[in-house]
Formats: sequence, structure tokens, C-alpha cells
Amino acid sequence: MPNSQKVNILSEYNESKGFAPILIVILIAVAIGGYLIYSNYLKNQTKINVPQQTSNTESTNSGKIANWETLTRNDNEFSFQYPQNWKLVPTDTSKNGYNFEFVDPDKIYTLDFYSQSNINKDTGKPYKTLLEFEDLVSDQLKIVVDGQEAIQVMPRAGSENANLIDVFSRDSTQIYTLKLTTNSKQDDAAIKKGQELFKQILSTFRIKQLQPAFVISKESLVGIWQNDFMLAAGWGDRYQFYPSGKYAHIASEMNNCTNTDLGEVGTWELNSNKLLLTAKQKIILKVAGTVDDPACGQKVVGGESAQEVANPKVVEIDLSARKPQANEPSYYPSLFFGKKVYWKFNDKLKDNPPFKVLPFLSGCGPDLDPCL
Repeated sequence: MPNSQKVNILSEYNESKGFAPILIVILIAVAIGGYLIYSNYLKNQTKINVPQQTSNTESTNSGKIANWETLTRNDNEFSFQYPQNWKLVPTDTSKNGYNFEFVDPDKIYTLDFYSQSNINKDTGKPYKTLLEFEDLVSDQLKIVVDGQEAIQVMPRAGSENANLIDVFSRDSTQIYTLKLTTNSKQDDAAIKKGQELFKQILSTFRIKQLQPAFVISKESLVGIWQNDFMLAAGWGDRYQFYPSGKYAHIASEMNNCTNTDLGEVGTWELNSNKLLLTAKQKIILKVAGTVDDPACGQKVVGGESAQEVANPKVVEIDLSARKPQANEPSYYPSLFFGKKVYWKFNDKLKDNPPFKVLPFLSGCGPDLDPCL
């Protein structure tokens, strides 16, 4: 038999059997260590500490930054401040929200603000949380903005140059997003300054408080009520109630191509929750011809004429409260006028002495000045 080295099979088996438990222990230790490192990363990732609102912010006592500009919309639905020399860049407008972009003179920073209706397009239902909206799970992202729960999505590892928060409107029907980007990922000093700028801007962010429940009264009805919560290129069907007890019911200006019935004026009263309207004059359009119109093709034109109503009759309309739907803002109070919904756009309407009928309250723009 050749002189060869003997192999002790039993010994090799015992050695490998003894190594297996050691390998298992090492794997468990690595897994635990990895979990602890990741948990520590979540706790220590870059956070935006939103400054608490105090009475000594910068040089004012109302949280405003001295000399900064203020952006606000829809009677302070939201507002925030930004550096005075930053310019607003034209952007595409969103169909169901706002979209604003600002840049500094040196184009180092870009500030974006946009809003959207709180609707999950996949389910057709509102998002319950902002984490669900962003498809995230970590509670470490939660912060507070103007007393409202929000989430800080960025900065994070790999995106230190971006700062982004999401926050609900008070009634959770809208989602607001504020983002500041440092346009260079390599300029550490600019990135740090961008983070500080974002903290300052965020400290000025304000969200309008919810409207109290609307109480139907003669005083609360005074103003302009439109049958849509959006104001586009022109007014929709609207009522204008004056404190003197006069009113105007004005036909929609939108796609009003062949209509010659412009509305009516008269007097109004309130009996409990019943609106009592007495039309005194009908306003009609005396057609003189047609003109080309991009929406209609051909649109009738002419002169307005007021015709007295021979036998004025009282028309009763039941008024009732309603709750805003998820796709509409809550900052415009709304009521059922019978079965139709009207939103209140203005509550400062006052009588023009003498009461103006012709031209028939036309030309009222979003600023409402000609209507006041």
C-alpha cells in the first residue's frame, strides 16, 4: 500500500460541526449590528428644526422677516415670506391648486410652492396621512408647521441640497408642499445656507384657521354668492345681497353666447332660513348683432335694458348649511340655495348710492372693486 497521509473523516466532520454554530452566531451579530446602525441613522438624519413662533422673531413681533415679501392667496388661505430680491418665475398653473417658483438673483436657490387637492387618484378617497401621500412609513419624518402636523421629506442622505415639507390645510382638503433647492450639490457652504434659509421661510408659513360654522342671518348673507368655488375668466351665476335689502341675480358670464336674459334686481328678506326675493326689474339684452368669439364661435351683442316687472311676486328659497367636499376649499362659506350650492366670495358688499343697475353690474373682476 502506498505511503499516503491518512484522512480522519470523523475528525473533519466533528470540526465542521463545531464551526457551524460559530457561523450562526456571527450572522446574528451582523444582523443586529446592521439594524442598530440603521436605527441610529434614522434618528440622526438631517432634520429641519422649525423655529417656534415667538414674540421676538427677527426685527418684528409677528414672526415676519424684515424686508421680505409675502405671498398669500384667497383671503390668507395660506401665506409665507421669501427674500425681497427673489423673483417669481412663470410656471404652468395647476387645475386644482397653486404652483409658484422663485429664484434668487444669482440662481443659487430655487423655491417652489405648490398645492393640490387631497385625493388619492387610485382610490378616489382622501389620503389619511401625509406619510401615505408620500408612500413613506417613518414617523421620524413628522414635524409641526404653524401648529399643524407636517412631514419633512428632505433633506436626506444623497439629497442634502433639497429641503421639502408637506402639510395639510386645516380641513385636510388640500396638501401644501414647500421646497427649497440649492442648485449645486457640491457647494457645501451654499447647501448649509440653503437649509438655514428654508428654516426661516418655514417659520413664516401660515395656514388659515377653519371657518366657524356658518350661521344664516341677514348680516351673514350680505355679499356675493357664486354657484362655483372657482373664479375663472368670468363670474358664474351669482347673487349679490346688499345691506339695504336690495339684491341682484346675475346670469353666468361663462360661455354666455346666446342668452339675452341677464338677470334681475329687486328686494330681499330673510324669514328664518327662507330667503324671500321680490324681483322688481328684469334685465335683458337687446340684440344688435353677433361677433366672433373664441368660445362660442358667434356671440350675440347689444344693449342692456331694464324692464319693470308688472306684478312682482315673492319667491321663496330654502337656505340650508352644508359641509365642504374633499375637492373644494373651506375658506369660502357655502350654502344650499334650494338644491343648488352657492359659495360666498365677498362679505363687504355695500350699496352704491344710487343703486346701480345699468350697465348691469358688469365688469366685476376678482378684486370686486366695481361691485362694491
